[in-house]
Parts: sequence; structure tokens; C-alpha cells
Amino acid sequence: MPGALIRILFQPQTHVSAQVCEHPRSGGWTEFATRYTDGSSDYLTTLPDQGIAPPPFVRTSRADKSTPMDRLYQQHLAQRKSGGIKPVAASEVVHEIEDAYMRYMVWKNNKGLTPEEVAHVTVKWAKAKHQAAGQS
Repeated sequence: MPGALIRILFQPQTHVSAQVCEHPRSGGWTEFATRYTDGSSDYLTTLPDQGIAPPPFVRTSRADKSTPMDRLYQQHLAQRKSGGIKPVAASEVVHEIEDAYMRYMVWKNNKGLTPEEVAHVTVKWAKAKHQAAGQS
């Protein structure tokens, strides 16, 4: 993601990574992730829904940005699948994140956007542009 700054934390006992993300256009958000041996992932993110359907191998839960990090972590542990967790070493975490992002983007590029997704993003973009124009 061009312009994104991502800080990565990792809990080796639970194989959970946390990505603290900052983006010049999207703002900041936190994401907790667990990878599975079947190639799927569970996420808990504070990024608002962007209106783009995820691949079938990605399960995403959403939380409010004001939720404390320790509560987000506990929520992710409670919501993720308990079986088939991929044992990830700390030295492999960055590669796992990059690989999951690449798989997501390949799937999305091959599938394309639905008319509903394009409409949702267009309306969201138009509202943001209108609000920005009103602040000038």
C-alpha cells in the first residue's frame, strides 16, 4: 500500500500478529491476524468497512477504534477459529503478512469489483469530496 506505515507486533504463544497501520488517506487503524494451515486468515480490524467483499479465505470482524488494544487482542482470541492455526515463527511474521496481502490482491484482481462495490466506493468518495469542499 503506497504511503502506508505499518508497525508489526507478534505474540508467539498465540501466533497472533498485530499491525498498527497509518495511511495518509485512510488514517490509522489496528488489525489483529491469525493465519491457518489451510491458507485462510481471521482478522479483527478497526478499519471501517470499505464496501469491498473479502475473499472466501478471509474472515474479518470489526471493532471500534476507541477500543483498547488489550481488549481487541482478547476479542480476536475469542472470535478466531481454534483449530488449524499455523505455527508462525517471529522471523516469518513479515513474510506471512506480505503473503496474505498478495493472495488477497491476486484474488481481488482476478475477481474484479462488482457493480455494487463500485457504487459503494463511488458514493463514499463523493461524500468525502463534498465534505472536504465544504470545509475549504
